[in-house]
Amino acid sequence: MDKVLFNFHDTILLVTIYQCVLLALFFFIASRQNKISKIFIAAFFLCNAAVPLDILISFGAGFREYAIYNFPNLFYVFEFGYWLQGPFLLWYVRSLVYQDIRLKGSDIAYILPYLLYLMHQLLVYHSLPTSVKEMLHEQYDLLKESYTVLYVVFARESLRFYFGVIAALELRRYFIGQREKLNTVHEESLTWLKVMVCGLLILWGLSVFVAVGLVLNIVDKFNIPIGKIGLFVNYNTCFLFGAILVVICKGSMAAETVEKVPSIKPRKNKASGNTEYIVQLEEVMRDKKPFLDPTLTPGSLAGQLGVSVRVLSAMINQQYHCNFFMYINRFRIEEAKRLLIHTEDSTKSVLDIMYQVGFNSKATFNAMFKKLEGMTPREYRKSHFGDVDDELDQDFELDKKESQT
Repeated sequence: MDKVLFNFHDTILLVTIYQCVLLALFFFIASRQNKISKIFIAAFFLCNAAVPLDILISFGAGFREYAIYNFPNLFYVFEFGYWLQGPFLLWYVRSLVYQDIRLKGSDIAYILPYLLYLMHQLLVYHSLPTSVKEMLHEQYDLLKESYTVLYVVFARESLRFYFGVIAALELRRYFIGQREKLNTVHEESLTWLKVMVCGLLILWGLSVFVAVGLVLNIVDKFNIPIGKIGLFVNYNTCFLFGAILVVICKGSMAAETVEKVPSIKPRKNKASGNTEYIVQLEEVMRDKKPFLDPTLTPGSLAGQLGVSVRVLSAMINQQYHCNFFMYINRFRIEEAKRLLIHTEDSTKSVLDIMYQVGFNSKATFNAMFKKLEGMTPREYRKSHFGDVDDELDQDFELDKKESQT
């Protein structure tokens, strides 16, 4: 009777491999992100596919024995996944945070530990004859592993967790910046990334604990159930990537649906469809002036119109050729211009007007005003009133210079 190669635990690993390969293909082929981001995220998911494959070869109940006598050269090959998961995740996050990102010479330091490990494996293991490799694996006992290997495993897991923490911090700063710009639509589109990074941090943290537990079990004769914890990590990794795959697929189909909704495209000389929403939006912006509220979000404005956030975002993009953030700030700048030169408001400082029109950041207000009008708010007022407001706007100018430095 043929021996079973895969048990149920191994099947979870196979499913994880399949999910990660699908995600890599999706992002590389179907994603609308820039090319460098596609490469980073696809490589990241391929590294995640390599990890369960390495586990399957090294610890699979039946497949390990099959690999020893048929593919002994495959052992340790797929360990690159552990070493490169973190760098590719961090590079992907940075490709979203910083425009036109390019790898620099210093980035080589991120993969240097793997290159050193690879050189060691080529010299110590892969240079051996096949018969010797088979004998090594036949006699292998994890609990008799050398201290050097144990500490290398601990360093590998710790390094992966470290990169995950740095990526999470970069992503957090990015989302904070998007909220300050009221660009919550883009933040919502990357919710999957936030969930994935948080989930991986937990799982990678547990992997560090497993590595520590392995050292303690061998060196100090502890009895930490590292096997069960390892299985827990494997199962939840499969669940995490399965959930990400479902969310990504649903998000992709939803995006296609939004693009194909006929009412999104502006239609001239018609009193129904998208034109009604445009007219209603302009009436709300003119009469209710929701842009004066600094906490205004796409969700709250969409609620006033009775449409979804996606419909509102697509409508603004199609009709006004800008995102929600720019659309709202245009109204705020127009209102600021009116107040800056209005006779009754001439005694108000630029700072007071900034808060009155819905801005919370001096730097953002000043940059947006200059982008749209070609001059700062103070310069705009001076062009109408001269220097009568110098004393009023002294604090604003001082704060502005401090924010620029």
